[in-house]
Amino acid sequence: MENYQNPNGQFGGWEQTRVPYGASNPQGFMPYGSVMPENRQEEQNDKKILKKMGSLFGLAIILYVACSTLLSLAILFLSEFFPVFNLLYENEFANYAYSVVGSILYIGVPFGIVYLALKKKKVAGMLPFGTVYNGKAAIYLTMISIPAMTLSSIIVNAISLIIQTLLGIEFISGLEDLKMSGVGGFLIGAISMAVVPAIIEEFSIRGVVMQPLRRYGDGFAIVASAFIFSIMHGNMAQIPYTVVGGLYLGYLAIATGSIWPSIIVHFVNNMYSVIIMSVDSNFGESASGVAAFMMIGLFIAMGVFGGIKFSSLNYKTKLGEGVKTLKTGKKIKALFINIPMVIAIVIMVVITLTSIKS
Repeated sequence: MENYQNPNGQFGGWEQTRVPYGASNPQGFMPYGSVMPENRQEEQNDKKILKKMGSLFGLAIILYVACSTLLSLAILFLSEFFPVFNLLYENEFANYAYSVVGSILYIGVPFGIVYLALKKKKVAGMLPFGTVYNGKAAIYLTMISIPAMTLSSIIVNAISLIIQTLLGIEFISGLEDLKMSGVGGFLIGAISMAVVPAIIEEFSIRGVVMQPLRRYGDGFAIVASAFIFSIMHGNMAQIPYTVVGGLYLGYLAIATGSIWPSIIVHFVNNMYSVIIMSVDSNFGESASGVAAFMMIGLFIAMGVFGGIKFSSLNYKTKLGEGVKTLKTGKKIKALFINIPMVIAIVIMVVITLTSIKS
């Protein structure tokens, strides 16, 4: 079978018209290039494409670390001569505002550059910022995903805490001392920790990274993008639950055909933490415990309702297999065993190790 060449010239058909799972494709295209290999050349071709993607993703991570480090050093240097720069670390509002700018500059810009590079080479995939396949299905899946992701995070964190206690170590996230004073602190905290990260990180990971990887199978794309998503957090306090969260968010984006549901779930999940931190800062630990209990109860009720309604739709969410030119091991090797990606992973591992206190 020959690979479909779409009107825009995208090899392999992974940028063709989106087709909901279980729906017929009036144009007869195999979704996301689901083809059998014809010869050795196709396998080598796909290896090169995947390695190219991995190299660009690795460069984006390196640029993310380099930009954040250089800017931090520059601010530290300037603060010696201009005390006003100390406000970025000492003032609550300035610190959160700096975080907003940082998310855009450190993450959005590098991955935006990667997207343009991939698009130039015609392997970018389609950024799914359009409408969902099915409005009701998207709403119910989102309702299911919110409690699933939140409860999974709580369970993973509990397991992580047990491991820390048994090993006599502590995972530091850098968020322990953050405060959100009053309404103003809550609002700027929500923007910096929930609104901006949800949009920028979903664009970067579930958009720029995951979409082109879908050519090699939706399952592979979800897992690989979740791995990249987790290591970029750079601390053991967040890595375990961001792996799980990345799987939920990736699946949701693919199953609904749009990145907006994953942005909403990402936002709600982060907002949960923002509310807990804000209540704790202003009313104490007991009040934050009550707030957590109430929100989890609301999320569970929402999830049960969404699950019941979703089950009545008979909506299929089968993951696409992608091209069959490469086995899983070869996909992993091509994506992650290249100089830029290896350097990026080593850098993030070193940063992560500094977050472990004995």
